Amino acid sequence: MKIKTLNLLAFGKFIDKTIEIDDGFNLIFGGNEAGKSTVQHFIEGMLFGFYKPYRKKRTYNENYYHYKPRHSDKYYGSMIMEDDNGKEIRIERDFLKTRDGVRIFNNITGEEITQTYPYDHVTKQYLPLGYGSVNSVVYNNTVNFKQMASRSDDDLAKEVNNRLVDLVTDNSDDISVNGVLDYLKSKKEAVGTFGKSKSNYGMAVRERNNLRGILKDTEEIYQKVNCNQKRIQQYEKKIERLNQVRAKQAKEMGQKKQAALDKQKAAIAQTKDRIEQIKNDNAALHQKLDDLLYQYGSFDQELFSHLQFLKSSMEGLIQRIEKLTEQIGALESEKDETQKRLNHMDRNLKGLTRQQLEDDYKEYRIAKSNGDLYNQEQDQWESHLERQHQSEDWIDLQRFSIKPLLALMIAGILLIALSFLNPAQFMAFAVQVIICTFGLVLFLTGFIVIIIRKNDFKSVALPANEGRENLDGMDTEDVLASDEDNHWRSSLEIMKAYGQSNEADFEKMVLKLHNIFKRYESLQQESDRCQMKIDSVNEEKKALSEEKESYQGEIEERLDSLGFKSLEDYGEISKHLGEIEKLRAEIAANNKLYDELSGNDYIIALPNDADDNVIIPEEQKRIHTKGTVEALEHEKAILLGENTSMMNGVGNPVAIREQIEGLDHQIENYEMELRACDMAESFFNNFKKETHYEQATNLNERIGTILDGITHKYHQVKVDDALKVKVVNPENNDLLGIEQLSGGTIDQIYFALRFGVRDIVDRNQTLPFILDDPFVQYDDQRKNAAIQFLYKSSEENQILLFTCSGDEKRMMDDNQLTYTGIGL
Repeated sequence: MKIKTLNLLAFGKFIDKTIEIDDGFNLIFGGNEAGKSTVQHFIEGMLFGFYKPYRKKRTYNENYYHYKPRHSDKYYGSMIMEDDNGKEIRIERDFLKTRDGVRIFNNITGEEITQTYPYDHVTKQYLPLGYGSVNSVVYNNTVNFKQMASRSDDDLAKEVNNRLVDLVTDNSDDISVNGVLDYLKSKKEAVGTFGKSKSNYGMAVRERNNLRGILKDTEEIYQKVNCNQKRIQQYEKKIERLNQVRAKQAKEMGQKKQAALDKQKAAIAQTKDRIEQIKNDNAALHQKLDDLLYQYGSFDQELFSHLQFLKSSMEGLIQRIEKLTEQIGALESEKDETQKRLNHMDRNLKGLTRQQLEDDYKEYRIAKSNGDLYNQEQDQWESHLERQHQSEDWIDLQRFSIKPLLALMIAGILLIALSFLNPAQFMAFAVQVIICTFGLVLFLTGFIVIIIRKNDFKSVALPANEGRENLDGMDTEDVLASDEDNHWRSSLEIMKAYGQSNEADFEKMVLKLHNIFKRYESLQQESDRCQMKIDSVNEEKKALSEEKESYQGEIEERLDSLGFKSLEDYGEISKHLGEIEKLRAEIAANNKLYDELSGNDYIIALPNDADDNVIIPEEQKRIHTKGTVEALEHEKAILLGENTSMMNGVGNPVAIREQIEGLDHQIENYEMELRACDMAESFFNNFKKETHYEQATNLNERIGTILDGITHKYHQVKVDDALKVKVVNPENNDLLGIEQLSGGTIDQIYFALRFGVRDIVDRNQTLPFILDDPFVQYDDQRKNAAIQFLYKSSEENQILLFTCSGDEKRMMDDNQLTYTGIGL
């Protein structure tokens, strides 16, 4: 491929700029900021646009904004080029986002041929190069040498290894080992991990744990129901035995009924009343039962259980959020306490920094080593201290605290006010004068002592920063020069600045201040750690809050569709279900009693000679047995109602266990899928390494040949699957990493690497080489060799060399090499 014409119609600093490019070697010269890099990026933009590679949607990179004209609403250009088949095409591209697009024409006939080129679904544009194997990453890491950017990106290693795998396996462009590895990575991300609560894996684990808790509660309820059921069975056995006793008693009573016929008639009358009462009671109970069934018979137990599960999960999240909130509060308190200690240390240091201390101490050590005026000034400093101590012996006003002095002044003001106001006129004029005078004395005494104390403090305390003004910004040479001119502070002056009179105390103070600064830095690190922990806990709290909101939203949506405001209101219905069962039990008991009372046992004719003394005790036994049966029936009905109430809102343990088993199976499948992905990743990574090993010899020879032609020293290289290069030292055959070489040699290695891998990644396409000042770190010998290599390469590939110096032109002229010169 060859570039013929560049039309920078509105791009960067250029407006309507046209540049004609020839075949072979083109030397493009321009000073700093002449626009060389702009032209280079224009060619890149015309071929690929300004998009970030390896994205799932179109995303613009920083070059889009860098080269957009500042004072124009236009941003476009065109380029005429000749493809590898000899066809001359014209590429027109509008870079603006609102009109982003590319059009391709046959430059001879003017026919638009855009749709004959491959289409990129990410950028939503056609590819002017006609093939997708060379993207912007490959282009910028092989044929396009940007200014001070000779290094290769890590993405190029993926492209090279992908091409090597294709060469070995003879696969088409649609098969990519890197694509398989990306798919496996996305597959693992879709499954998630145990710790990610929002991933499929994490959600399954969390749901299984919740179901285990529900199962435990359900089994406890079922255990209570079973206990009640055993008691019901015991009651039924007792009732059965009592009914047998009642039958026996009835049989005995039948033999004695004749004797108690008159009394039986009265009992029959009472029984009839009782039967009528039972009928009325049953009618009322039936009506109440019908009303309850009409109101609450449509209760959905399964939906209620699901909503209870959601509420239970939401309450657990709320508890976790509250704990996180408490944790945040504790961390913030810890951070505030640390900050208070830092502020306290800042106030005590009074603006003194570690750098100031080190500078003063350095100046002190230099002064000591140069033999300063310490001995000359020692006597003056000691006499000053002696005068100061004498003054302090006379009156040490610094010992007076400021608070008592202020209290003295306030007391004086109050006494003066009291003397003037004289409430209730209880003081004589003489007393007023005395009180006013005493208050004035108190006020003036406190005020004068405060003023003297303040002035005395200023005269004694020497600021710690005094004498440092001339030290800032001076290096060691300036220090020595100042010492020669007698402008540098002596060690005694530095000690005075810190309020010390001898070297030992000064050294102790410096050591103490160093320890203080160490504690200060430790506290600052602790404050930063607290802030990082607060940010982390806030993120977790936010995630839990979003999950809680989703649960609450589902509960409110379901209840709103049913016409209820809260789950408690809906749950109130379940309480009525127990009432329904209780009513049914009462109706059954009444029906049984009605059947018993409606029998004919009480109207049998009794013999006239029946003995009331014999009949009455038997009747009492029968009534007692009947009351016991009724009491047992009542207890049985209570237990049945209690069981019904407990069973409301409780799922089936068997169904819950089945759900847990299903989740266990699902979690096991996730784990098997993750293990399978790990095995597949390991296989394909090993396959890439083996493929690179098979092709490494040819790649090493190709790069070594180019490097030998430039350096005339290094001719053997070793390139691993990440395109990390090591060279063989010709003196002892040791392998040298690039970090052991000079910057110029490193640039030359990457120069050779780009040319060496170009044929692998671009499938033997003849893209022009574009270089922007690539020889900045080359010496003249290697620069000359590199230019001759480029000139030889220009026989098959078009070369565009941008430069701001005249070295390249001079070397080409000295070697009588043919080139086309273009000035910007």
